Amino acid sequence: MTKVNAVNGRSSWRVVTIARQKSPSWRSRMHTAEFALTEDLYKQALDISSDPVFCFSPHCRYVYANQAYADGIGRKLGEIVGRTVWDIFTKEEADRRSALVKWVFDHGKAKTHEIPVRKLDLIRHYLTTMTPIFDAQGNVRLVLANSKDITELRHVEGMLRESEAYTRNILDSVSDEIAVIDQVGVISWVNEPWRVFSAENYPRSGKPGEATDIGTNYLDICRVSTGNCAEGSKAAHDGIEAVLEGRLPNFAMEYPCHSADQQRWFTMRVSPLGGRKRGAVIVHTNITERMIMEGDIRELAYHDALTKLPNRRLLSDRLTQAMASNKRSDFYGALMFLDLDDFKPLNDTHGHEVGDLLLIAAADRLKACVREMDTVARFGGDEFVVLVSELVADREGSAALAMGVAEKVRIALSEPYRLILHRHGQVDITVMHRCTASIGVALFANHEASPDDICKCADAAMYHAKESGRNSVRFYEPAR
Repeated sequence: MTKVNAVNGRSSWRVVTIARQKSPSWRSRMHTAEFALTEDLYKQALDISSDPVFCFSPHCRYVYANQAYADGIGRKLGEIVGRTVWDIFTKEEADRRSALVKWVFDHGKAKTHEIPVRKLDLIRHYLTTMTPIFDAQGNVRLVLANSKDITELRHVEGMLRESEAYTRNILDSVSDEIAVIDQVGVISWVNEPWRVFSAENYPRSGKPGEATDIGTNYLDICRVSTGNCAEGSKAAHDGIEAVLEGRLPNFAMEYPCHSADQQRWFTMRVSPLGGRKRGAVIVHTNITERMIMEGDIRELAYHDALTKLPNRRLLSDRLTQAMASNKRSDFYGALMFLDLDDFKPLNDTHGHEVGDLLLIAAADRLKACVREMDTVARFGGDEFVVLVSELVADREGSAALAMGVAEKVRIALSEPYRLILHRHGQVDITVMHRCTASIGVALFANHEASPDDICKCADAAMYHAKESGRNSVRFYEPAR
């Protein structure tokens, strides 16, 4: 038998009943459906990328490749996925790629490397960044690779040794920012994009561009860099110095360099210039578009597309973190399951577009009811979850605080909704709707069940609230 506390807008009482839970098969189907949707959106975003993108499992077996990658190596997609690098390339080329993949798996860190690819009688060069993908236990499960074709840049670097005048005209026309430094780091030549970027971002003493202009020691700039571009400046300094001294054949890194009005990311690539101790070429490439795309992909993976709230995957992570934090502090936390009581009639009468408007409005009301440190998530359909962490050390006090939050949520969600559907070229549709919520609450502390068990308890309490007249709150308490 299970004891359940019940509260509605006017009275409270204690009842004893058997917890009703959704079947495991139902939960499994919901989770599988959500994961499939997220995976499909993720794949679509990568498929349309103009940059080659591919993914390895251990032992260098391809688990994904986009069309740009297939085109780059002169293969059909059906000839790549499921095969190893030894099936695609010569043994020498495959071994080189295998070593890079193994390094990422072993170290759990991203690695950027230039990889030549032979297509027919031509060799193209790609700057490839391999990034580890971790599972929930922190182990590297996959390696995701993103490549940028730098063949033209390599060609340009060769022409620099043959004709400076000819090369200048070419380099001024590319979008990358390019500079030449001597063996001690002094800038001896820059292209026009470098000059423009320097003038816009590093004005000093009334002389635009002085900070990174010809005659300036670039190593000194990296050494004392501050502000928006300071992050990674030491790594840049050490990498450039290693190339100049011959300790590295080349160097590459990604770094943020945000301006006052926009976020920006760049790749720095450093290559030795000419013969012994003649300096190096530094190339900065704007990769902001790629980074934004990757951020969008992460957003799709961990947030609900409609409400922008955390999804169940992110909720699981936050619940695990909250339980770990409570274990250290000996405080209680609370997990609340919410189901909108009169949502289906709205969908049936006015359609899903209006229903979506109500879900968005409900999400906004929920966020306004909790602290910034708490989590509001959409669990699926018209179900939401509120995670309230760090209450107090005793159960009764925590229950009282959780009840206060739950009641605040219940009252907020019960207020009438004014939903306006905007239609292009037509009269807007306005719908008034009242939609209450049934709320189940489960308290948890450091000695209690797993995150999944806590979710099941809150879910069971929510169903008791629904069965007891709706627009109410039920607390789950373990059987004694």
